[in-house]
Amino acid sequence: MRTYWIFIFFASAIFLTVQPIKAQEKVYDQYVRGNKAGELKVTYMEGCSNSLFEILVESKVKVSLLVMNATIEYTATSTYRDGVLQEEYIEVFRNGDPHSKGHTVRDGDCYIVTIDGKNSEIDQSEIPFSSLLLYIKEPVNVDEIYSGLDGIFNPLKYKGDGVYMLNIKRSRNNYYHYENGVLVKAKLDHWIAPVTLRLRD
Repeated sequence: MRTYWIFIFFASAIFLTVQPIKAQEKVYDQYVRGNKAGELKVTYMEGCSNSLFEILVESKVKVSLLVMNATIEYTATSTYRDGVLQEEYIEVFRNGDPHSKGHTVRDGDCYIVTIDGKNSEIDQSEIPFSSLLLYIKEPVNVDEIYSGLDGIFNPLKYKGDGVYMLNIKRSRNNYYHYENGVLVKAKLDHWIAPVTLRLRD
């Protein structure tokens, strides 16, 4: 399934080449308790008209703790048109086995959400900001972020000095630090262990 959605992303990129595009990539090193544990790569493409925007996020991190050793892989694709989320797919693997996945697709004046095989509907015509967008765009004047892996909206607060706090399910907090509109560092309260991301030079 991971291969399928990555293929869809690059197939969309081929479609975009009909017109000039801006294609960019950023890589973040991931640290667990101060030790480098993996990397996260963000690829994004934007049509010259800015109407279509594609995001691909790939992550692999190895966590070694006294009580647990795990390799977590994360693949996600997201498509925006005219600043509105059209579709998003996220899949997480733990030690090579499927752990969780979420699919969100816009359908008229609502969104159809499938989380681990369970379907629901979001009665909202537009979702302007999902969690994947945090990697490439500073969320100025944004007060909630859509989570495609949970199918819910999480509150976001600006803490000053380019730092934003995202409250996850009212129990955990992620912090995102931007400089000149670019995400340079993030602290993620992961369900296995806290992970720090640092933008690679």
